[in-house]
Amino acid sequence: MDSIDEIGRRSPMLCNGSLSGLTVPVPAYDRSNLRVGIVHIGVGGFHRAHQAVYLDRLMNKGHAFDGGIGGMGVLPSDGAMRDAMASQDYLYTLVVKNPDGSTEARVIGSIIDFLHAPDDQGCAQVMPSWLQSLG
Repeated sequence: MDSIDEIGRRSPMLCNGSLSGLTVPVPAYDRSNLRVGIVHIGVGGFHRAHQAVYLDRLMNKGHAFDGGIGGMGVLPSDGAMRDAMASQDYLYTLVVKNPDGSTEARVIGSIIDFLHAPDDQGCAQVMPSWLQSLG
């Protein structure tokens, strides 16, 4: 499935199935082997540009497969983030703007689940499995 941007360009929807066709770096690890090892409350831009990126780098080097991130939204507005992340298999694109003005894009795959506490009736069932996976 493709999406169309504001000036009419087509681009593939970001999801696990579209990774092999992308021209930017993508996770080099099998995301199905990840398990939630970190529950992060509030999956905003700062978290996605820092902690999730650091974990993605470790995973690309063959480490931290038990450190997948389970996001937890607690505010009513966090439902939109859950929906956006879920529609992309919890993948997202990070674009870094360098001091010289050049940009680098890459797909980050360290977030593997996201619950929205006000809406997700299954939180009570999922959280124990997340906690159990923490050891």
